[in-house]
Amino acid sequence: MAEILSIVESSTPPFSWWTALIASCSTRFAAADPGSQEMGRWGESLLLALRSARRRGGLPWEETLHREVIAKLAMTSERVESPEIPDGANGIWREFVRDLIDEGENLEDLQPEIASIRSMGTESISPVRIQQLMRIRFVLREFLRNRERLTSDVEEELNRWSVYLAVE
Repeated sequence: MAEILSIVESSTPPFSWWTALIASCSTRFAAADPGSQEMGRWGESLLLALRSARRRGGLPWEETLHREVIAKLAMTSERVESPEIPDGANGIWREFVRDLIDEGENLEDLQPEIASIRSMGTESISPVRIQQLMRIRFVLREFLRNRERLTSDVEEELNRWSVYLAVE
């Protein structure tokens, strides 16, 4: 995977190139035997492709970040050891929050935005922003499903985010 990405280092591949690469990695990752080394290799390849697409401007964060979290949670649930996931579910949570903050999201700003949408509907907000908020809420639901793998302090933070974003 690193070799493929180094080939395009000096160029910016189109959106379709990134989606094809990510689809290929996702398919192989999903087809691998649970917990196998092959699952680990394809999981790491998928994570590298997703991060590279986001950092190089090939795909926006709302197309990549939730997929990274899901792949990492799947790898940890199948006990796949990877340097990409050094601290298990807690590390995945911390990295997700850090990446959101790096993208300009702020928990305190999200609460009134969600409240406004819930009371006035989605007509006043752009489709891209709706997708971003849906992806954040999707990831929160996935963490809530995996809360038994989180420490109590991380679970408290997750619960706070879930309340702010009205995730049941």
